[in-house]
Amino acid sequence: MDVKFASPTSPTTLSADVDDALTGSQAIEELIAHSFLVPVTGRREYALVNARTKDVILPGTSLHDAGVRDGDVIEVVQAVEGAQS
Repeated sequence: MDVKFASPTSPTTLSADVDDALTGSQAIEELIAHSFLVPVTGRREYALVNARTKDVILPGTSLHDAGVRDGDVIEVVQAVEGAQS
């Protein structure tokens, strides 16, 4: 399926043809491997959010199980590990 990943630091997007079995953590690893994201350091981590549904895609959840559809935009957000609101 074709999706777009939105950068957490710029208005840049990356179009990608991905397998819907890809998990959230695998997607982040691939985005780092292809230099769309820089590796995180310290207590920072990346999370994925489906822009259409506003649902977080959990690290072990496949894009299919997270409800991602062809054409969706997936926002990459940075969070501080262990942060509480």
